Amino acid sequence: MTENNSESVEQRPVAGMRSLALGAFCAFGVFAIAIAVGMTSVMAGKRILIESGVRTPLEISYNKITEETYSEAMRKMNAFGEQASSQSKLEFSLSADELNSLIIYNEEFKALKGVAKFKIDEDEISAVTSFPLKYVAGLKGEGDGLFLNGETRYQVFVKKDELRVFLEGFYQQGERMEVDAIHVLQQINLLEHWAKYESLKDKLALVQEVVCKEGKLIFRNWKTPEKS
Repeated sequence: MTENNSESVEQRPVAGMRSLALGAFCAFGVFAIAIAVGMTSVMAGKRILIESGVRTPLEISYNKITEETYSEAMRKMNAFGEQASSQSKLEFSLSADELNSLIIYNEEFKALKGVAKFKIDEDEISAVTSFPLKYVAGLKGEGDGLFLNGETRYQVFVKKDELRVFLEGFYQQGERMEVDAIHVLQQINLLEHWAKYESLKDKLALVQEVVCKEGKLIFRNWKTPEKS
């Protein structure tokens, strides 16, 4: 799902990737559904959200995810950021537990605790989601006390030297929710809605390939040669 690039690794900007690590490899998981719901406040679909909401949130548990898991995730991400511009082939992987450890142990993402939990099943990444509809201003209080429970699915890849995160869909009981805002989000790179995106765009270019394989996301500063 990537495209060839004639620019060498040495020409790409040096990273300093602590902020990048905390944002690009964690925030994408949950803010996508937040954006979807927020955009719906000015688009068709308000009634669908209210009718789909329930009074009881999902019980999202992060048991057995330790601080050591978080430290290891940060170590790998920061090492990649420090070395990716000087080494021709470098990669690191993140498991679902490592992604979830950022929610638990990093202050920037603690507000997401209980809202979502990542899953990586073979070659698909998703998040169990229980989104409080009270945060949707456009519902004018009608969503208070209601939760949008389901599963958010994503696509993560690199195209034209750009790390991209796309919303594949939001599902309830296996059925895709058909809301205009979600269809719009399927056409755009969700990272562009991240406040730090523009300032870190050059550093994101260090990631030249993302592979979801065997329950892990693998990030590389190189590309697998295309098969002839």
